[in-house]
Amino acid sequence: MSKISDIYDALDSLISTALPAYTKLPNAYDLEENPELFLKRGYGIAIGSGENTKRELGCRLSYLRQFTIGLIKQITTTDTNTAARVALEKAIIEDHYLVLKALENDVDLNETSNITILPNDNGIEYLEGETNKYFLVTITVTSEYSENL
Repeated sequence: MSKISDIYDALDSLISTALPAYTKLPNAYDLEENPELFLKRGYGIAIGSGENTKRELGCRLSYLRQFTIGLIKQITTTDTNTAARVALEKAIIEDHYLVLKALENDVDLNETSNITILPNDNGIEYLEGETNKYFLVTITVTSEYSENL
């Protein structure tokens, strides 16, 4: 098995531990396409682009790989209930913070990665499904790892 699989598994374990009330989404690449049951409070991990750093470490080659973590939470209030909507916005950002904190405390992802970099997130996005509305936060994580040649 490659380091990509190990890093994915370490990310999955880290998120499920940090956010035990969340459900893993079957489709991490198009979050809106998941069954609405999963979208009440869910997360997904998408494996993104990779880059050969062209650095050789002995007989190992270094890579950078992006992973996108999506956190989605159903809006359970009316559009006009400002206090409740703000509380939901704060709640998903607090969940985002729990993931960032867990990543900062385990930058090598249980020794599967040389280093994990948290370059950015997209802030809160608003999604409208067939019957419900959602808040979404997407976190981009870049992990550097090395593979045997």
